[in-house]
Amino acid sequence: MNNPGESDHDQIKGCLYILLGNDSIFIPTKHSWTLLEKLWPSLSRTVHATKISTQNLLDRIMEKIGKQFDSPAIIEDTNDQSIKAAVELWRSLDEQELKSRDQIREQRNQANIRSYNNLMETLNSLFYGDPL
Repeated sequence: MNNPGESDHDQIKGCLYILLGNDSIFIPTKHSWTLLEKLWPSLSRTVHATKISTQNLLDRIMEKIGKQFDSPAIIEDTNDQSIKAAVELWRSLDEQELKSRDQIREQRNQANIRSYNNLMETLNSLFYGDPL
Protein backbone atom coordinates (compact mmCIF):
# COMPACT_ATOMS: atom_id res chain seq x y z
CA MET A 1 0.00 0.00 0.00
CA ASN A 2 1.16 3.53 -0.78
CA ASN A 3 2.10 5.87 2.02
CA PRO A 4 -0.04 9.07 2.32
CA GLY A 5 2.49 11.21 0.45
CA GLU A 6 2.62 8.74 -2.42
CA SER A 7 -1.18 8.60 -2.57
CA ASP A 8 -1.42 12.41 -2.72
CA HIS A 9 1.20 12.46 -5.45
CA ASP A 10 -0.72 9.88 -7.48
CA GLN A 11 -3.96 11.86 -7.13
CA ILE A 12 -2.27 15.08 -8.22
CA LYS A 13 -0.60 13.34 -11.12
CA GLY A 14 -3.95 11.85 -12.19
CA CYS A 15 -5.56 15.30 -12.09
CA LEU A 16 -2.72 16.73 -14.17
CA TYR A 17 -3.21 14.00 -16.79
CA ILE A 18 -6.91 14.91 -16.95
CA LEU A 19 -6.01 18.57 -17.41
CA LEU A 20 -3.46 17.72 -20.09
CA GLY A 21 -6.27 16.04 -21.99
CA ASN A 22 -5.72 15.09 -25.60
CA ASP A 23 -5.81 16.70 -29.04
CA SER A 24 -9.58 17.30 -28.93
CA ILE A 25 -9.96 18.71 -25.41
CA PHE A 26 -7.68 20.83 -23.27
CA ILE A 27 -9.48 22.25 -20.24
CA PRO A 28 -6.93 24.96 -19.27
CA THR A 29 -7.71 26.96 -22.45
CA LYS A 30 -11.51 26.62 -22.48
CA HIS A 31 -13.31 29.88 -23.20
CA SER A 32 -14.68 30.42 -19.72
CA TRP A 33 -13.34 33.16 -17.48
CA THR A 34 -15.02 31.57 -14.45
CA LEU A 35 -13.16 28.30 -15.12
CA LEU A 36 -9.83 30.03 -15.77
CA GLU A 37 -10.27 32.13 -12.61
CA LYS A 38 -10.23 28.95 -10.52
CA LEU A 39 -7.94 26.70 -12.55
CA TRP A 40 -4.93 28.85 -13.39
CA PRO A 41 -4.16 29.97 -9.82
CA SER A 42 -4.54 26.35 -8.68
CA LEU A 43 -1.98 25.28 -11.27
CA SER A 44 0.31 28.11 -10.18
CA ARG A 45 0.03 27.07 -6.54
CA THR A 46 0.86 23.43 -7.23
CA VAL A 47 3.82 22.85 -4.96
CA HIS A 48 3.48 19.08 -4.84
CA ALA A 49 5.61 18.67 -7.94
CA THR A 50 8.48 17.15 -6.02
CA LYS A 51 8.84 14.31 -8.49
CA ILE A 52 10.26 14.83 -11.95
CA SER A 53 7.29 13.11 -13.62
CA THR A 54 4.82 15.52 -11.97
CA GLN A 55 6.96 18.55 -12.81
CA ASN A 56 7.17 17.33 -16.41
CA LEU A 57 3.36 17.12 -16.58
CA LEU A 58 3.06 20.67 -15.21
CA ASP A 59 5.62 21.86 -17.76
CA ARG A 60 3.69 20.17 -20.60
CA ILE A 61 0.44 21.80 -19.43
CA MET A 62 2.06 25.25 -19.22
CA GLU A 63 3.65 24.83 -22.64
CA LYS A 64 0.32 23.75 -24.14
CA ILE A 65 -1.42 26.76 -22.56
CA GLY A 66 1.19 29.02 -24.14
CA LYS A 67 0.64 27.47 -27.58
CA GLN A 68 -3.15 27.13 -27.56
CA PHE A 69 -4.54 29.97 -25.47
CA ASP A 70 -6.40 32.72 -27.23
CA SER A 71 -8.12 35.16 -24.93
CA PRO A 72 -11.89 34.67 -24.82
CA ALA A 73 -14.08 37.75 -25.02
CA ILE A 74 -14.73 39.41 -21.70
CA ILE A 75 -17.71 41.40 -22.95
CA GLU A 76 -19.85 39.74 -25.59
CA ASP A 77 -22.11 41.77 -27.81
CA THR A 78 -23.99 41.19 -31.03
CA ASN A 79 -24.05 43.70 -33.84
CA ASP A 80 -27.12 44.54 -35.93
CA GLN A 81 -25.84 42.66 -38.98
CA SER A 82 -25.53 39.44 -36.94
CA ILE A 83 -29.01 39.87 -35.48
CA LYS A 84 -30.45 40.41 -38.98
CA ALA A 85 -28.72 37.27 -40.28
CA ALA A 86 -30.02 35.24 -37.31
CA VAL A 87 -33.58 36.46 -37.92
CA GLU A 88 -33.32 35.47 -41.59
CA LEU A 89 -32.04 32.00 -40.66
CA TRP A 90 -34.44 31.38 -37.79
CA ARG A 91 -37.19 33.81 -36.81
CA SER A 92 -37.83 37.21 -35.27
CA LEU A 93 -37.74 37.42 -31.50
CA ASP A 94 -40.57 39.05 -29.60
CA GLU A 95 -39.97 41.85 -27.12
CA GLN A 96 -39.84 39.54 -24.07
CA GLU A 97 -37.29 37.25 -25.74
CA LEU A 98 -35.12 40.26 -26.64
CA LYS A 99 -35.31 41.58 -23.08
CA SER A 100 -34.45 38.16 -21.64
CA ARG A 101 -31.53 37.80 -24.05
CA ASP A 102 -30.16 41.20 -23.05
CA GLN A 103 -30.44 40.38 -19.33
CA ILE A 104 -28.67 37.04 -19.76
CA ARG A 105 -25.91 38.64 -21.83
CA GLU A 106 -25.43 41.42 -19.25
CA GLN A 107 -25.24 38.89 -16.40
CA ARG A 108 -22.68 36.82 -18.32
CA ASN A 109 -20.66 39.94 -19.16
CA GLN A 110 -20.61 41.05 -15.51
CA ALA A 111 -19.57 37.54 -14.40
CA ASN A 112 -16.79 37.55 -17.03
CA ILE A 113 -15.53 40.95 -15.85
CA ARG A 114 -15.46 39.80 -12.21
CA SER A 115 -13.72 36.52 -13.08
CA TYR A 116 -11.16 38.22 -15.32
CA ASN A 117 -10.35 40.86 -12.68
CA ASN A 118 -10.12 38.22 -9.93
CA LEU A 119 -7.85 36.07 -12.10
CA MET A 120 -5.52 38.97 -12.90
CA GLU A 121 -5.35 40.07 -9.26
CA THR A 122 -4.69 36.53 -8.04
CA LEU A 123 -1.99 35.82 -10.63
CA ASN A 124 -0.38 39.18 -9.90
CA SER A 125 -0.34 38.39 -6.17
CA LEU A 126 1.12 34.95 -6.81
CA PHE A 127 3.78 36.41 -9.10
CA TYR A 128 4.87 39.01 -6.55
CA GLY A 129 4.56 36.62 -3.63
CA ASP A 130 1.84 38.60 -1.86
CA PRO A 131 -0.28 36.59 0.55
CA LEU A 132 -3.79 36.00 -0.73
